[in-house]
Amino acid sequence: MNAVLTKSVQAALNAHRRCDSWTLRLDKLSFPEDTRGSWKFPALNTVVKEFKIATADLSWLARLRNRHQQHYREFKLYNITRLAMALGRASVLENVGLAANPITGLPIIPGSSLKGLLATWICWRGNTINPDQQDQPLSFRDNVATDRRSFLDHTRDLALRILGSDDPEHPAAGEIIFVGAFPVVNPSLKLEVEVLTPHTTGQPVPSFFLTIAPGAAWRFIIIAKETLSADWFNILDATEALLKEALTQIGIGAKTAAGYGRFDECTSDSPPAQQHPKPGQREKAPTPQFDVEADYPNETVFRNRVLSKLNPGQLHELKPEVQFLQKEANRKWRERFQQLLASPDYRDIRKRLQKVDWFPKDLLPNH
Repeated sequence: MNAVLTKSVQAALNAHRRCDSWTLRLDKLSFPEDTRGSWKFPALNTVVKEFKIATADLSWLARLRNRHQQHYREFKLYNITRLAMALGRASVLENVGLAANPITGLPIIPGSSLKGLLATWICWRGNTINPDQQDQPLSFRDNVATDRRSFLDHTRDLALRILGSDDPEHPAAGEIIFVGAFPVVNPSLKLEVEVLTPHTTGQPVPSFFLTIAPGAAWRFIIIAKETLSADWFNILDATEALLKEALTQIGIGAKTAAGYGRFDECTSDSPPAQQHPKPGQREKAPTPQFDVEADYPNETVFRNRVLSKLNPGQLHELKPEVQFLQKEANRKWRERFQQLLASPDYRDIRKRLQKVDWFPKDLLPNH
């Protein structure tokens, strides 16, 4: 039962004592009654202080690996910005976020979330007219198709094989099982309280919610069904590549448009120590521990993350990329960006960027 404790009941139950389960504290015994309306932030702070993993035993994943052998695929990424998952889940505090296993206390990214992200990403690719033209901004068909059977040829068959089809006449299950993502338990796994102010006029009421702090390593797990198809290995490879693209370029969870939920490659359970920027905050000087070239490892990634945003409707999505374009190691990409902006076709975009305060003017051409 979810309950608000009056001060007298709190005193009688000695409810200020430490709770061994942070998920129980969050969902069932969150806060005392407070007529001043300031209970939510202290309650979430208490949850953060009591955050601990009861057990990191994921032996069932080892059994999955042994059962499926080569059909089992695991790769690791770490979140470079705060991660907000399941903000809308039922909670006595309302819209505070985080999906977690109530027994182990381990935060999770459900497999359904990964599949939904991939479905969105494949739909985007399936409506891209010029995916192979490396030197041009991406262009899209006028009538965007959401039915996988109506995607363009270069994506249609792959989408149907990975995700399946809900066409009543030709229903089919996908060939990939999305198990989910699980964090590696180490000191980098932390909770943080984030705040959002819905508006800036009048007397705004800040909204607080929980996030996973930047720097946590995650194990992403997918499995290829043991079908009769001879090229299942190619489908597994393609799914991993597409998931990495989506997680590193648009992110997962809530508020991805504001920069939350972005991931990057990691080679160990403990990513290099760095003060990661908050969403929308300019990054500090990079440390030599990072392979900064991995920001834009190839032309396709650069087009997807930067060049495709150079239109009035998506220009605000360029904001998270500013910090990367300013890195010295990304000079060739910055020069490419400035060269494109200098062309007559982007005159209107240049004017728009000159008017926004978040865009550094030294990134504009002729500076």
